[in-house]
Amino acid sequence: MSASYGKNMSKKKAKKIFTSAAFHYRYRWIGFPLLISGVVIFLFALSTFPQTGDWFGCLLGVGCMLIALTSFGVNHDTAVAYCLLLEKDPSGIVLNHTMRHEMEEDLSWDRAGTLALKANPKTAVVAPWLAIALQMYVVTRVCCKLGIDFRGNGVCSSFWFG
Repeated sequence: MSASYGKNMSKKKAKKIFTSAAFHYRYRWIGFPLLISGVVIFLFALSTFPQTGDWFGCLLGVGCMLIALTSFGVNHDTAVAYCLLLEKDPSGIVLNHTMRHEMEEDLSWDRAGTLALKANPKTAVVAPWLAIALQMYVVTRVCCKLGIDFRGNGVCSSFWFG
């Protein structure tokens, strides 16, 4: 969709971009609870360090927080990039108040950076799922280091959690 910069697009394509922008504006908020859970997981890994000695678990806890921030940021940037596409196009699609306000706020904060944004919809959708997977892995890893085996099925004896 980023190939449409500077070109007139059809009404159908403009509507699709508007729908994508609205989706990414809503989807970005999943990054907030992921950040809170990432902080909790990091503190959990850090507080259990004296018992586990697992520096890698602590490092992965930091990664949990960072990927959560990334999931918010990439969705926000994708939505703003789509709004910029629609702003340049004379197709008649009108941005709602929230979208326009967010775009104008970003433009006033860093105009050059905002105008250089490219939409990354695949990354924006995958990043929260990657954050969830990493958080589940870190919790499982730290619990296994503490000797907590889930349902006694030998999860903790595998290579990945040892």
